[in-house]
Amino acid sequence: IFVVGFLVVIILFLVESVYLVRLLQALPLVVGSSLGLGTAINGVLYYVGRSYNFLSWTILQFIVVFSSPFTPVDRLSFPLRYVAYLSPYSYPFEYIRSGEWSVYWAGLILSLAGLMGGMIIHSYFYNLARKHGKTVTG
Repeated sequence: IFVVGFLVVIILFLVESVYLVRLLQALPLVVGSSLGLGTAINGVLYYVGRSYNFLSWTILQFIVVFSSPFTPVDRLSFPLRYVAYLSPYSYPFEYIRSGEWSVYWAGLILSLAGLMGGMIIHSYFYNLARKHGKTVTG
């Protein structure tokens, strides 16, 4: 409860109102990206088994680190810039920093594409796991 209260105080009193509005506007980008990546990783883990469950958080942490949360994407080195532009989490960070709607719409399109791709990947690997008898219901 203390941590939630601490975060609420920081967000309400220490964050400028412009960034707070952008943060709330960026929530659909984060939710869509998270659901897409989560379902894709979950589908792969159905197939490879429970012994690889640690990869679910590890993969997401690498993706977030390469999304450039602390510095603008333009300041990254040339190869990392392409990795950051492919990461769906780069766009919410860039939108909150810049407030440009073109960044928001690009992020929303990538987020929805990632959500659909995640569902396709999940269903493919889940059906593959069922075919090989690797699920509880399979």
